[in-house]
Amino acid sequence: MKLPIAQVAPSGIKNKPFVLTKPLKVSLSWGDKMYIPKGYWTDFASVPKVVRLFVDHIGQDSTAFVIHDYMYNFGGYKRDGRTKERAPSKVTRRVADAEMRYQMGLYGASKARQFTFYWAVRLFGWLRFKKI
Repeated sequence: MKLPIAQVAPSGIKNKPFVLTKPLKVSLSWGDKMYIPKGYWTDFASVPKVVRLFVDHIGQDSTAFVIHDYMYNFGGYKRDGRTKERAPSKVTRRVADAEMRYQMGLYGASKARQFTFYWAVRLFGWLRFKKI
């Protein structure tokens, strides 16, 4: 199975330094498809600079962080790119966090890396959930 890779470019925006240059379409763990539009801004993983000395937030699993960012920003996801799509499917923080961990595994992240990022968002993610 070939996994889609988030294609990004520098955005010039401090808090969201990358922007998708192409739409991203992914399959979620429960079988739904998720669509993230071209132009979506991301920082991959909102990791404090001091933590980045020990844990790199950009890697082969960065697409998992884009999925997680989108779910966190909007409290859900879109199934396709139609502008008149019915209301986006809603997700809880717990579901978004579990999906990030699942996607990280698909993209080859080690169990230790999955564990570290999963528990970081479980403990501190409430600070950012649905706050654009």
